[in-house]
Amino acid sequence: MQLMERMILRCSLRVRELSARLRKEAGKVLGSFDCPPVCFAMLSGNVLGQYCPQQNVICLSETLLDQSWDIVFHVMLHECAHFLNYRLNGSLAHDASFRKLCIQTGAGEDWGHSRVNLAKQQRIIDKVRKLKALSSSPFAAESEAALKKVRQLVASYSLEAEDDEESVYMCDLASSRSRISFKAAVLAGIVSDQTGIFVLKTHDQGSAVLRAFGTRDELEVAGYLYDMLENALERELKKERKSRPELRGASGTNNFYAGVRQALRERLEKERNDEQSPAKALMIISRDNEDRTRRIVYPDARIIRRKARHIYNETAWKEGLSCGKRLQLRAAVKKENTLSLSLPSGKL
Repeated sequence: MQLMERMILRCSLRVRELSARLRKEAGKVLGSFDCPPVCFAMLSGNVLGQYCPQQNVICLSETLLDQSWDIVFHVMLHECAHFLNYRLNGSLAHDASFRKLCIQTGAGEDWGHSRVNLAKQQRIIDKVRKLKALSSSPFAAESEAALKKVRQLVASYSLEAEDDEESVYMCDLASSRSRISFKAAVLAGIVSDQTGIFVLKTHDQGSAVLRAFGTRDELEVAGYLYDMLENALERELKKERKSRPELRGASGTNNFYAGVRQALRERLEKERNDEQSPAKALMIISRDNEDRTRRIVYPDARIIRRKARHIYNETAWKEGLSCGKRLQLRAAVKKENTLSLSLPSGKL
């Protein structure tokens, strides 16, 4: 099974305000069409934006958050043309109908325009960051000169830097048109225990969603871990079912996964007795991610904790417990996220 690509979105007060403003202004050029929701995400390569028809969302690169309104809105208009072209012609290509819609929305036929301006603006932003570093110099004259230059550049180029505003990132681990399965909830719980991300079950556009919150690196590792665990544990369960029919069905699956989580949790609890262990640090990371999510994303919402229920299957539970005791998780966040799973017994 190929690992599912997940969009990692940025959440902050400024992102919310900017998204609302973009929708309002773009709505003026979309005529009878409602402007899709707008989000800022980690996009691959030098992609500045994309329209996602499955979710009916316009995603803009988070690198645009440091840019001027003119550049951000020009990229937004480009994606609005894609949105209209898909709705009217079923196409996401840069074809003749798209170019015509670019002119109608005001994005212009030259979609390289934003990229050229962005490159120029990025050089200015890099210069501002270096000057900000100099502004903390212990030498008063050097610090004052750097701050003065920063103000001039910000005013001249209409920069929109966030000034270290508190933010949190989010991505969806799993979703369903009906309800989240017990297995998916347990997998998300294991990933939360092992990475410190905060996971909520919520509803979005008619779907039930397991939504994770944390830093970019934490969410990248969490996504890989969720998919790799699911693949590895399903292989193990399938193998055991050949000779043990009591592991079959929803009851067998649910109790097997619950047993795996219990074993991994017990190992974490033992490690937490050591003040220097990574497990101790995970507790702090988890609390911080939950606190930031409550403040930034759900300031007025009530988050309810419920204990999931399932029919107890002792055989499946014990097999999951045994599997969890043998399972070795090793995760590292480097230039490229790496994660390995193994069972010393050679069963996985």
